[in-house]
Amino acid sequence: MVRVCRFVAWTLSAALAAGLSHADQTATIRNRAFVGSTGAGIDLEVRIVSVDAVPVAQETPRVEVDAGARAVEVLCSTRVFAGMGRTDLSYKTTVTVDLEAGRLYQLDAQVTQRGECTPEFKLQ
Repeated sequence: MVRVCRFVAWTLSAALAAGLSHADQTATIRNRAFVGSTGAGIDLEVRIVSVDAVPVAQETPRVEVDAGARAVEVLCSTRVFAGMGRTDLSYKTTVTVDLEAGRLYQLDAQVTQRGECTPEFKLQ
């Protein structure tokens, strides 16, 4: 009985250690689906499409990924208001980002007055 209890305790501690070591090797990205209107009259939406060619669902609020260099495909959509009209621009770009284990990143973007979007990952 004592051996069984020791084995169970060892198995549980090994499983917990394995789970913790995996969690220590991941980073989290907040998938910011809507950034909103800028002061320049531009609406901006930015979201992760895939990480290392693995698709990410549009409604996913947080993406857990292995730490290290990752290829993150981002969709930038802008709506530029000029006079009485508007122009919708949408394009995908791939950003290589080096993520640190155990860290939290926020997907964000810089946008020009012409609607050009540059995704960025801000360390939280």
